[in-house]
Amino acid sequence: MTQLLSATAPSGVTWNQAITIQDVCRVAGGARLRLAPEALARLADARQVVEEVLASGTVAYGLNTGLGSLKKYALPEEQLLEFNAQVITSHAVSLSAHELSERGVRAIMAARVAGLVQGGSGVRPLLAELLVSMLNAGVHPVVRPNHTSLGESDLAPIAQIALVMIGQGEANYRGQRLSGAEALRQAGLSPVVLQAKEGLGLVSAQAYSVGMASLHMSCAQELLDAFDVAAAYSLEGFDGNPSILNPVVTRGRPLPGQARRADHLRALLEGSNLKERARNLQDPLSFRCVVQVHGACDEVLYFARSQVQSLLNAQTDNPAVDVQERRLIVSGNFDGTALALATDTLRLALHRLIVMSVQRVSKMVWSEFSGLPTALADPNDAELGMTLNNASRSMASTAARAHVLAQPCSLSITPNTTEGTDDYCSMAPNGVEMLGEQLGLARTIVALELLFAHQALNWRGEARISAALERVQTLLDGWISTPLRINEYIGQFSLDQVVQVAAEDPERGCS
Repeated sequence: MTQLLSATAPSGVTWNQAITIQDVCRVAGGARLRLAPEALARLADARQVVEEVLASGTVAYGLNTGLGSLKKYALPEEQLLEFNAQVITSHAVSLSAHELSERGVRAIMAARVAGLVQGGSGVRPLLAELLVSMLNAGVHPVVRPNHTSLGESDLAPIAQIALVMIGQGEANYRGQRLSGAEALRQAGLSPVVLQAKEGLGLVSAQAYSVGMASLHMSCAQELLDAFDVAAAYSLEGFDGNPSILNPVVTRGRPLPGQARRADHLRALLEGSNLKERARNLQDPLSFRCVVQVHGACDEVLYFARSQVQSLLNAQTDNPAVDVQERRLIVSGNFDGTALALATDTLRLALHRLIVMSVQRVSKMVWSEFSGLPTALADPNDAELGMTLNNASRSMASTAARAHVLAQPCSLSITPNTTEGTDDYCSMAPNGVEMLGEQLGLARTIVALELLFAHQALNWRGEARISAALERVQTLLDGWISTPLRINEYIGQFSLDQVVQVAAEDPERGCS
């Protein structure tokens, strides 16, 4: 794919057509955005097609008809403006009190802009420019995700963003909760009056799922790297057998993900005297199969990222605008099955990482396996022993929750709503939300495995660990208090910093 992103300033980007996951993460993190002239021209050309079809009197779904099972009703021209506003207000339903973070809202807005600039929506350039202006000004609509449509529940969150665009709803602006109209006014922006097809053109998309999934993919990559760091640190703390990393083993099963993980783990352990310290002919499977399991998860993450990357640059509108033939075509590109299956698979992979991590910790605290005191605590320090025991139990309960979240959301009931029109449901938004929770659990598990490996290393006085893991050790020393307070440690723990110091790369890490 041709890279069409160019930096306009240290904190700004220009978007044309080829948008990446990292681009969305940058905008979600606060980077300013500008649309390339080519993108605006594409939007204008597609809008002209909509105007031509409308003027011709051709019947087109959502242009001059109702939606869903109401498609059989024609809309007179004098009702089009009111109807398009009603598309937004009727879909912006939420029964939830949970609000998305501003970063999440920005990711959704960025994903919708990415979809609009592909040129298939038929909305005026003005709408994309307003979304960009809201991002740059810091006008963040209040979004409460709610699955009000059994067909594709991206509709409600996107509609809540569109509410602010038409001067309704609520938004956060400069630390204040304001009405949508007031937030726009204070930012020097004006609401829009939606024209024919523009209500549907805004909400007929996967922007909620794809925007949030973009954030999740970036953090999942960092988590996989962090699980490598934790596994390597545990090998050091367990005095494990490093023969599992022998290149002969990797060549024996030539899977790209396994090779990448083996290379990473070897780099993390470079300079260690672990080979001289190894206590066992072979270790338990949670140590022995690290490369194979992490490699399989690497492959799954690659697949999931590729799906999200493609969907960021997809025309998901229904109907889609065919600029060459100057027509509107009924489309099912809004379907989320590809994303649902990708997130289902990635949650299964994360569950595997979590289970392996919990099992490694169980072997470190089990004196018969580790050769160290039970719970890695001095028998005379009862408080530390109880704290570490309870932490290991917390890991087990966290793994149990991860097991629940690993269940495929795409195994859903088949809805039959709107008089049979919406008779299939991808469940992609649910899968994305479950992935977000799963990532949070995985972060906690990584933090605790590193803590236990750190405690184990404190008992290995003869250990000469690698330079990479010495940096991790120093970082952890700063977070681990005496007496140990698990909540404080988890609160200070930074996945970014662990990955960065292990790689000795200040630029590395999740945006």
